[in-house]
Amino acid sequence: WMSFQCCLCLCSLKVVANEKPLIFPVPQHSEVTNENFIFDENVSIIIPPNAGNKDIFLANFLVRELSDKYNVALTIETRSDIPANRKVVVMGTINSPIIKKYCREHQLELTAKNPGNEGYALHVNNNLVLIGGWDDAGAFFGLQSLRQLIDASEGKKIQGIKVLDWPSFPFRAIKVYVPG
Repeated sequence: WMSFQCCLCLCSLKVVANEKPLIFPVPQHSEVTNENFIFDENVSIIIPPNAGNKDIFLANFLVRELSDKYNVALTIETRSDIPANRKVVVMGTINSPIIKKYCREHQLELTAKNPGNEGYALHVNNNLVLIGGWDDAGAFFGLQSLRQLIDASEGKKIQGIKVLDWPSFPFRAIKVYVPG
């Protein structure tokens, strides 16, 4: 009887351990969808014509990451809109005209109060990955969440998701326990 209980306990621990979150730390709001975004050479990263240095940094960062880790070569394209019927990635702050237009068309609120400083929205569907940060830090943290989704799929098929996230505390930190 005792060995049966131990086996049952170990099996239940394995089930719990396999159910890890898609993004860590777990976002304030997230909704998984039935859609998937597939990264391949047909995907372009869209930046606006007057993109700032930080938006260009985010685009280049993602290009290097996908190329180095998964052998997927993305291109960066300058556009003032999100093309229909093409797979694209759009990243930046609410100051980007492309992000602003997407938020307006999809009733997505990115304001000083919602999600606020360091906050971001991440939307992934069949044809679009959008990271809209309230500020530069928010766009950067949105990219970090996207990287986790990419790593979970080994750079291939990303789970569709809608995320709205912001820090739980006034500062970001990590607690490290070092035994005495």
